[in-house]
Amino acid sequence: SILIYHENGKKEMIKVENIGNNKYILKNNPNIQSPFNIAINTYDLLDAAPNKNGIYAIDLYVNDSLFFSNQMTKFAFSETKYINSHIDYEYYKNSGLKFQKCFLDFNNNLSTNKKNTAFRIGNNSNTNQYRIKIIIKDSYNNKSILEFNTQINNKTEIKKETEKHKNLINCKQVFEFKTTDCEIYLPNNSLYRDQLFTFQKINDSINKFPVYKIMDDSIPSHKNFILSIRADSIDKDLRKKAILTRTHNNKTHYVKSKWKENKIIGKSNKFGYFSIAIDTIKPTIEPIKSNTSNTIQFKIQDELSGINKYRGEIDGKWILMEYDFKTNILKHTFNEDAQNKDAKLTLSVSDNAENNKTIEIQYYK
Repeated sequence: SILIYHENGKKEMIKVENIGNNKYILKNNPNIQSPFNIAINTYDLLDAAPNKNGIYAIDLYVNDSLFFSNQMTKFAFSETKYINSHIDYEYYKNSGLKFQKCFLDFNNNLSTNKKNTAFRIGNNSNTNQYRIKIIIKDSYNNKSILEFNTQINNKTEIKKETEKHKNLINCKQVFEFKTTDCEIYLPNNSLYRDQLFTFQKINDSINKFPVYKIMDDSIPSHKNFILSIRADSIDKDLRKKAILTRTHNNKTHYVKSKWKENKIIGKSNKFGYFSIAIDTIKPTIEPIKSNTSNTIQFKIQDELSGINKYRGEIDGKWILMEYDFKTNILKHTFNEDAQNKDAKLTLSVSDNAENNKTIEIQYYK
């Protein structure tokens, strides 16, 4: 299937039909009123394997001229985030379907983009008739081709409502927003394209502190933005326990933050719902049985602010411990030359709100 990006901001999904020999057509022709862009949902299948694999190249031709080209060759790890612009991230977050754009956002600097025409199909053109051809290739140069004809019925420029809005973020520039109790700083080149900034302060009886809805989590950010919330009402003895949180799908996530000048300041690269929380609960430490006699294991957890640091000692001397973030398992492997003796193991675990839990275990090794 493909997505048609109409100039008024609407997206229209149209299914494709396989007519044989790896050739495809549209089941329904789109009704297009103004210049437009295209994205395509595509994948590659290996022989006798059900797995869906990424495709190697996309070429979009408009009236036989190459309009857009991308070849997924190797690219630097530092470019990885640009994939959030290469696909329609918003559509993916809301539907689970990955559409690859056949055009570039302003701040998409992915090096695999080989050709891009910096305007919509139909801009700067003397015709209303367009022959569209999209060629998809895998790494073995096998091809599938989608072709269709369309016309633009009205060449009059359609202005989006967002273009008139005073809070439209220019993706190339720094953006700042301030209220009496909340400040937001978004560095330049954080967003891949211009976006309408939306903000809402929510007060309810459930949350002790206001909730701030900043943009939407379906909008990807290439850089961290800074969020500062004034918190004068927090008692001084609880301030070191105050943290920033972000709520997503009814789950609360810790946002790395610190207290400064009656404010809690944090950084995040995800938009959504933010608030303040007080974390006074210590982490938990649970000894678990090991499969081998030369290791000792613990499960360490912290439900709110998360594990910050840990330290293990045997008879007062520091020991090396391995932490698996996925399983929350903390493990120490004893030296093979350790002598048989009674010993005391001390384990201290702290969370990001400076709550500390310490246990001591006597053992014979």
